[in-house]
Amino acid sequence: MKHILLTLLIFFISGFLSTTYSSEHSFVLDYTYRITLHDGSSHIVQVISKSENAITAKGISGWGITIELDKIEKSELLYGEIRNGRYIQYDPNASRLLFIPTARPIQHGAGSIALYEMVFPLVSFGLGNILTLSGGAPFIAFSGRDYFYFAPKITPFSSGNLDLAFGAMYMGMWEYEDDDAGILYTIGTLGSSAKALTIGLVWSYQYDVTNDRLGMDYEPEDRTSKPIAILGGELLINNAIKLLTENWIPLDGDNALTSLAVRFIGSEMSADMGFFAPTPLFSDRTGRWIPWASFVYNFGYR
Repeated sequence: MKHILLTLLIFFISGFLSTTYSSEHSFVLDYTYRITLHDGSSHIVQVISKSENAITAKGISGWGITIELDKIEKSELLYGEIRNGRYIQYDPNASRLLFIPTARPIQHGAGSIALYEMVFPLVSFGLGNILTLSGGAPFIAFSGRDYFYFAPKITPFSSGNLDLAFGAMYMGMWEYEDDDAGILYTIGTLGSSAKALTIGLVWSYQYDVTNDRLGMDYEPEDRTSKPIAILGGELLINNAIKLLTENWIPLDGDNALTSLAVRFIGSEMSADMGFFAPTPLFSDRTGRWIPWASFVYNFGYR
C-alpha cells in the first residue's frame, strides 16, 4: 500500500510538470496572465481574443490592449481575475478550512501536496469538478503502529456561490484490517473564495478490536458519536493574507473546539498558522491552546 501511495505521488507531480511547462505563448480566452515584454515591462491582463500573431487583452485599468506575440518574452498563467481595477488572486486552498474541508471541490486536474503539523502529509487531487480524492500516511508511527488515511469528497451541487458536499475520512493501520476510525460529514459553503461561511455536520466512529486481540475479556467496540456541528468562516484581507476560523460544536456535550488562523497565500505555496482551543460552552474558562501549522504546495490550477 505504501508503494501505491508513492506511485500516486509521482503521478501527481509528473502531471503538474507537464501542465506547468507548456508553450510560453499559448493563451486561453478569459484567463488571466502576467506578461513580460522584451522591453522589460510587465502587465497583468485578461485575454479577450487572440490571433496567430497577437492577443487582445484587458488590463487592470480596464482598457483593451493589443500585444504582438513576438514582443512577449514570457507569460505566466495566474490563478485570479481582474475586478474593479485590481488583480484579485484566488485562494487555491478554497477546498478546505484548517482540518475539515469546505464544500468546494478541487478543480479538475489540479491538486495539492500538504503537510499538517509537520507529521501528517496529504496528497489531494480533483476529478471532474465533483470528486476530490485525498490520502496519506504519517511520517512517524504512533504507539508502535503505522497508520494511513484516505479522504474522498463528493460535491454534487455547485452553483455560483453555493456548494454542497458530503464525504468521509477513513483511518486504518497497515498491520490490522479491523482496527479503524474516521468521520463522515455533510457540509455546505456559501460565498466566494474571498469571503464565505461553511456549515456542516460530522459523525465520528471507531471500531476497536485491540483488547480482543490481546486476549482481554472485552468485546470489540463499535462507537459512533452524535452529530458535531461545524461552523467555519474565511475572509480574504488581501492577495496574500486570509483569516480563517473552524469550530467544532458537539450537539451532546459542553465543550467545543474553536480555532483562529492566518493563511499566507502564494502563487503555488501557502501556509496556515494559528491555534485550536478546547472551549467550554457554558463557562468563561478556556482550554490550553493547541498550535496549528500546515504547508501546502498547489499545482494544476487555472
